[in-house]
Amino acid sequence: MVMRVVDDLLNAIPMLRQYAFHLTGSRETGDDLIEQCLLEILENNVPLNGSSVTISLFKALRATHVFASNFECGNQSRRSAAELPHAKIPALPIQQRQALSLVHTLKFTYAETAEILNLRAHQVKRLVSSARILLPRPRWVRVDYSSAERRSVEPTVHSL
Repeated sequence: MVMRVVDDLLNAIPMLRQYAFHLTGSRETGDDLIEQCLLEILENNVPLNGSSVTISLFKALRATHVFASNFECGNQSRRSAAELPHAKIPALPIQQRQALSLVHTLKFTYAETAEILNLRAHQVKRLVSSARILLPRPRWVRVDYSSAERRSVEPTVHSL
């Protein structure tokens, strides 16, 4: 039983790091947040109460983030916003950012996300929908390979 919990914990760390990055906007700050969360768990200041070890860890991380007032979201030490595919995510309201990250990036179900965020599933769906509206849509292009002769000529690109 203990080994399974340890395995679940170790398997959850990469997902926790990604989620913490989405919350804070910085790898370093996100890692600090995870460290603080794990210390809080070890000191029994944050209970592990969820339907699984993974969900319990995400709930604990969220609780730690809510009470950690010194974590800010920003792009100070990262590449320019134009270079980042998800540059607009840090600008989203925190609940939308949390819901979007959990559902789309980390592939939690709406029910699991609702448990982590202490919401109902329909509220999570509303948050994700609102976040999608605020984010820019990807720009798709159509590539015409008919003009390229045996890879010696660049294909023609048409914006859609």
